[in-house]
Amino acid sequence: VGIIGMVGGTLETSITGACISNCYFANPEKLIKQESESLRAQGCSMIILLIHDDVRSLYGFSDIKDYVDGVFTGHSHSKNLTLVGDGVPAVQSYCNGQYISHFSLQIKDLEVTCTDQGITQASPSWTVDQGIEAVVDSYLDDDFEAMANRVAGTLNGQLSKTEVGNLGARAIYEEYVEKYPDIMFAIENSQRASLYPGDITYSDLYKATPFTNEVCIIEVQGVDIVSMLGRNCAYTDKENAFASIELTEYYQVAAIDYLATHQSESKSYDYFPSLNSNGKIIASYATYPMDLSFDYIQNELGGVIDADDFASGQGGFSPYR
Repeated sequence: VGIIGMVGGTLETSITGACISNCYFANPEKLIKQESESLRAQGCSMIILLIHDDVRSLYGFSDIKDYVDGVFTGHSHSKNLTLVGDGVPAVQSYCNGQYISHFSLQIKDLEVTCTDQGITQASPSWTVDQGIEAVVDSYLDDDFEAMANRVAGTLNGQLSKTEVGNLGARAIYEEYVEKYPDIMFAIENSQRASLYPGDITYSDLYKATPFTNEVCIIEVQGVDIVSMLGRNCAYTDKENAFASIELTEYYQVAAIDYLATHQSESKSYDYFPSLNSNGKIIASYATYPMDLSFDYIQNELGGVIDADDFASGQGGFSPYR
């Protein structure tokens, strides 16, 4: 059995631009065929493709059956349960380990066919694999547990993924506005999970906002900022800031590097296009936005988070979310 593992095509736009500024993603179909032929030459009679892209990236691959016998997809955190090409199973089962995607293949006279495929909900009653558990436990020493269980504060109410982003945007703003008093906004995207009432630990925050972004101070045109305010979370304490933006003027903003340095496939800045001309990146800080949020909750909020204070349109947050 041969296994091909790959990211997929065009997914560089989902990766922080500064990390892949000199990388180009090749056509996945060409690479699948190339690796499949190599595996066949090494004696493989069954080949599985693990691709981080959604199944839609394979729809134009009409002769995929000649190269691959089954596909596990990814990236979209959605349900893929279909056949591509001439009967090749392609599966994906949402996210966070809640479901298991699977298919069964039969080989007879070197001909591989799919006999079953499905998505099964994970159950806490399943027997734990002791070998895997031992690997996980090897990381969970006392120092790790102590860090994960640190309490930032108590949450009154619930924060949606967008409101977690609002919290992060305010934490970024408060961290850098003293050094850069001309900052008009701090901008962060919506986060990965909600936060629920009660004590909020470092582990809870990590699950909600797991991205290891840096923070960039940039000077960009107002038209770019208006575009980003409609799609992301933002905070400011400057009066009438949202209504006073002039489209052709330049302003300073603090933004996570995924947004600030986002590039198209042609390697031009496309979230803040004015960085391709007269805009500029003033500074970049290798800080962790989640840590800024943790410290902000402890030091600025006194360990008490009132969810209503972080609703969109309230207290300096973007009214467009």
